[in-house]
Amino acid sequence: MVRLTYIKPMKRFLIPTLCALALTTPAQADPKDWEDLRKGLELLSKDTQKFFESWVDDIGPLLNSLRDKVDDLGHYAPPEVLPNGDIILRRKPEKPAPTAQKPSIEI
Repeated sequence: MVRLTYIKPMKRFLIPTLCALALTTPAQADPKDWEDLRKGLELLSKDTQKFFESWVDDIGPLLNSLRDKVDDLGHYAPPEVLPNGDIILRRKPEKPAPTAQKPSIEI
């Protein structure tokens, strides 16, 4: 059986710690600080929105040209990463058209 000898000394510190916590008061935030935070977040939001709008305008034509070259991702196997860090995207081999099977019993 494992004896938890460290529990008894810890009990001595529990009551004084709880009493000290009960005597402390929570910090009161200044309403002006919240207003400054709100304004800062609004500015950050506007700047982020402008950045992403310009980014979409810049990247959109590149994505369109990539879409034209790749056509359907279902035609490609999962990417392979080589030991030197190169990434290879291979097209899946095209499946041959199914051949019609002759019935085993002729009528």
